[in-house]
Amino acid sequence: MGRRFKIKATLAQCYHHAIHNRYHEAKNLIKKSKIAQMIAKQPIPIQIQYDRTIIQIGLSAFRLGHFSESNSILIDVCHSPKWKECLAQGISLYSKNQDKTIEEDIEEKKRQVPPHLYINFDMIESVYMTTSMFLEIPNISENRFVI
Repeated sequence: MGRRFKIKATLAQCYHHAIHNRYHEAKNLIKKSKIAQMIAKQPIPIQIQYDRTIIQIGLSAFRLGHFSESNSILIDVCHSPKWKECLAQGISLYSKNQDKTIEEDIEEKKRQVPPHLYINFDMIESVYMTTSMFLEIPNISENRFVI
């Protein structure tokens, strides 16, 4: 039980650093704690907290102008079909097509964060698309004569 509290406290501290634009502190703390290596074995609420923390770290990198780092952080989330579930902010289209038992549906609704804690999906997608554009435009301009 003590290990879970330590992980939750570390994630909360990283989240706090990220929302206050202390990107390097948040990134270094998450690397030093090696949470990424053991997150798959943790309970779902801790996995959700981890995903929300990673998103905030990516947004913090963007706000500080670290576009390639922001893009590499957000790419995993934006390409996942279940990213709304990963952030506990709603039911994705992916999960609507699956048959769930009533108990599973109730459990999922219990895990959802309150609306005032939502991270705007449009903002996440916009940041990801913007950083992708910043990284791809130089490649396109270099190869404009290649057919």
